[in-house]
Amino acid sequence: MIKIIFGFMQVMLAILIGLLTILTWHFTKIYTKKSLSSLAYGLRYELLQRPILRMWNILNSTSEITTAQVKLSQYVIRRYSNPASQAEQVEVDSSFITHSVFTVLSLRSM
Repeated sequence: MIKIIFGFMQVMLAILIGLLTILTWHFTKIYTKKSLSSLAYGLRYELLQRPILRMWNILNSTSEITTAQVKLSQYVIRRYSNPASQAEQVEVDSSFITHSVFTVLSLRSM
């Protein structure tokens, strides 16, 4: 009787070890694939997001510089078309030169 109980316990232990091995393999396979997939997605997102943000910042600064240039050009055209005196002409020329230097320095810093 003890041999039968002992043999039955050995069979149950073998079945339990087999089930645990299959469950461990299953969860390791599934969750490893999911974790690698989410890690890969995160890396792709980060690697793609950085250049997009950098380009967006460059685009914003370029549009700001362009807007400033257009405003200055409009101002210079208005002032230059009818200068009342030579002093006004010198003022217009100096403001244009100052803005040109500022624009060149801004573009170099990008």
